[in-house]
Amino acid sequence: MTTKTNYPDSAQLAEWKAKYDEIYELSHFDKKCWIHNPDRNTMSYALSKASEPFAMVEALIKNCWLGGDEEFKTDARFIGGQLEHTQKILGFKEISLKKL
Repeated sequence: MTTKTNYPDSAQLAEWKAKYDEIYELSHFDKKCWIHNPDRNTMSYALSKASEPFAMVEALIKNCWLGGDEEFKTDARFIGGQLEHTQKILGFKEISLKKL
């Protein structure tokens, strides 16, 4: 399924960035989509799906979607391709642990 979408211009990207602080562009050849950083409720919901990686990605994309090609939300190959970026999208901080 090919769905062409009007991509955001620089003004729209700036507006999203001001509203959400961080936005991400995901791309695969000529397909693109944009999502914003998840809020705590979205993070919690997505992590509740951690035992089902596809469901976790779908939860993030559904709740953080800004626009782009629908394949990122509907095509299993695109959903699977996003798995490797999940930790970056969630924005986890690297924490040190020291036994005292």
